Amino acid sequence: AAGVLASRDGLYFANIPSLWRLPYPSVSRTATPINAPRINPLVSGFGVHIGVSGHDLHGLIQGPDGRIYMSFGDRGASLTNREGRRIHLPDCGGVLRCEPDGRLLEVFCQGLRNPQELAFDDEGNLWTVDNDTAGADPCRVLHLVEGGDYGWRTSYQHMEGFGQWVKEELWKGGRDGILPLAGTVSQGPSGLAFYPGTGFGERLAGTFLHADFPGGVWAYTVKPAGVSFVVDRKEKFLWNCWPTDVDFGPDGAAYVLDWVSGWGQTPRGRIYRITPTQTPTDAEATLVAQVRRLLSEGFAERPDGEVVALLAHADRRIRLESQWELARRGTAVLDPLVRIAKEGTSLSRRHAVWALGQLARREAGSATTRALQSLVPLLSGPDAVLARCAAQTLAENGLVAAHPALVALLDSPEIGRRAVAIDGLRVLRSHRSRDRFEAESAGPIRPDPGSAQRLPFSLQFPWKAFRQAVLMDGGSDLFLRSMAERCLRNERAERGESRSALAEAASDADPRIRELAVGAIRWIRKEEPTFSGESSEDLLRFLADSHPAVVTAAARTLYDVPCVEGLPALAQFITRVDCPTNLLTRVIQSCLRLGAPQHAQQLAQLAKRRDAPNFARI
Repeated sequence: AAGVLASRDGLYFANIPSLWRLPYPSVSRTATPINAPRINPLVSGFGVHIGVSGHDLHGLIQGPDGRIYMSFGDRGASLTNREGRRIHLPDCGGVLRCEPDGRLLEVFCQGLRNPQELAFDDEGNLWTVDNDTAGADPCRVLHLVEGGDYGWRTSYQHMEGFGQWVKEELWKGGRDGILPLAGTVSQGPSGLAFYPGTGFGERLAGTFLHADFPGGVWAYTVKPAGVSFVVDRKEKFLWNCWPTDVDFGPDGAAYVLDWVSGWGQTPRGRIYRITPTQTPTDAEATLVAQVRRLLSEGFAERPDGEVVALLAHADRRIRLESQWELARRGTAVLDPLVRIAKEGTSLSRRHAVWALGQLARREAGSATTRALQSLVPLLSGPDAVLARCAAQTLAENGLVAAHPALVALLDSPEIGRRAVAIDGLRVLRSHRSRDRFEAESAGPIRPDPGSAQRLPFSLQFPWKAFRQAVLMDGGSDLFLRSMAERCLRNERAERGESRSALAEAASDADPRIRELAVGAIRWIRKEEPTFSGESSEDLLRFLADSHPAVVTAAARTLYDVPCVEGLPALAQFITRVDCPTNLLTRVIQSCLRLGAPQHAQQLAQLAKRRDAPNFARI
C-alpha cells in the first residue's frame, strides 16, 4: 500500500499491482451483516519486474481538470485501458491519468525513477521531486508536462556508475528530448504539497512543502524561466525528523507523517500538527473556519449561485471542490461558467475554464460546443495563465475553431505564449477532430487517443510561423523544443499534403530545425520500431549532415531507440578517422551487435590506432 486519495467519487487506493476505488463505509452506527459486493480494481498492471524497494504506485491526486493522476516508479507498468489501448512502460516510471471512473487511462509523462508524490500549483502546473540514484545525479525537482520524457530508464540502475545517466549527465536534460530539472532541494524526496492559500497567511503563498527523508520538511518556491521554472528560495520548515509525507489540513495546519528513525520497518510513527508561530489575524481565522465548515458540509446541496461564487475563494481546495461540483451539474450551469470565464477574478476564471473542459468531456452537444467556442478570445487576452488553461481545454476537446487563434499566437514575442500555441496545435491536430462549430456533429468531443479513426481535418499546418516561433529566441529553450518535436511528430506525410511539415523540417537550411526533425523522428520510431519507408523519416540521411549536432542526434537515435536498419551505417563510422569521440561507444557497440567478421576486423583496427582515445581502444 503506497497511496490514498479521498474524493467525492470514492476512496482511491494504490496497492501494487492495482489501483482501486473503494466505496465509503456507511456512517450508520447500527450493526449490519457484512455482505459487501466484490470490488474490482480500476486498473492492474503496475510493477512488472523486481526493483529497488518502494519504486511502486503512489502519488494519487485529483487534478484541476478533474482527472485522477497517479505516479509510479521504475518497476514499470504494462496494462490495457478500458478502451483497449495498451500502455507499455516496463523500463521507467511515469505519471498516468484517467477519469474518476477509470475511463480513458493514458500516459501523461514518462522517464521518472521514483516520484513519490505529485502536487498541482495554483496555475495548474504538475510537479514532483524524483529520487536520485545515490550517484552523481541529484534529486530532481521536475515540472511535469503532458507527453514529456524525463530520461530515466531502469537499465541505468544496473550499469557501472549508472551508465549514460551519469556519464553523459542525461539527468540534466537537453539530449534525446529529455526535459531538464527545475533544480534540487532534497536528498530523499518523499511527500509534496502546495500551499492551498489559507492557514499560514501570506507566509507560505506560492510555496511547496516537501518531505526530505531523513532530515525534515523544506519550504521552497519556484520562479519562471522561459517556458518552465527554476527553484527560487528554500528554507527549513521543520527539521530533525524522518518525514514520509506532508499535507495541509482543513483546519489550516500542516501535517507531517514521521517515520521516527531507521530505514527498516519502524515499531512507531508520529503525526505532527504544525500551526503558525504568530497568532493569525481575525480575517485569516475567519477564512480558516469557513474552509473547515465548507469542506465538512460539502457542496452538493448548495445552490448554483453560491457554488459559482466560491470559484473565487482564497483557498484552492474550495475552488476545486466548487469547480468539480459544477461540472457534475451538467449543461444547466454553462451560462454562469462562461460568464465567470470571461469576467471573473483571475483565479475564478481559470476554474471556470477547467469546469467547462470537464463538462465538455462528459456531455457532447451543441450547447457545450457553443460554450467552448466562447473561450477562443481568451487565447489572445492579457492573462497568460488563463490563455494556457483555455488552450489546453479547447485543444483536448477538439475545438477546431481554436486553430486560427493558436496559429496567431505563434507570432507572439512572449516565449510562453508561443509554447501555448505549439502545444495547443500538437494536441488539437493529433485528434484530426471534426469541427465543433457543427451543432449536428456526432461522436465524442475527445476521441480516444489510441483510436485509428481518421476524422476530417483540412486546416493547413502553419509551417513558416511554426519555424519562426521555434527560432525566435535562438531555439534553445528545452521545453519549447520538446513541444515542437512532438508537434512535428504528428505532421507526417500521411496527412495528404504534397509536402509535410516534417519533410520541410528535415531539409531546412537551419541545423537547429533539422535537429528538431531528428527529435520528431525519434518519437515516431519509439512508437513504430519498423521504418515506414517514408523518405522524410529516414534517419540515415542525417548521418551525412554538415552539422555535427545533427549527426550526433541522428546517431544517438539510431542506436538508442534502436532503429536496426541504421546500425550498419553507424558501424561504418569506426573506419573514419574523424569519427566524433562522443559517438565512439555507440559505434563500437553497433559493430558488436552486428557481429559479422568484417566488424571484428574493424574493431581490431581501432584497437591498434594510437590516435584513438584509450577508452575506445580498450
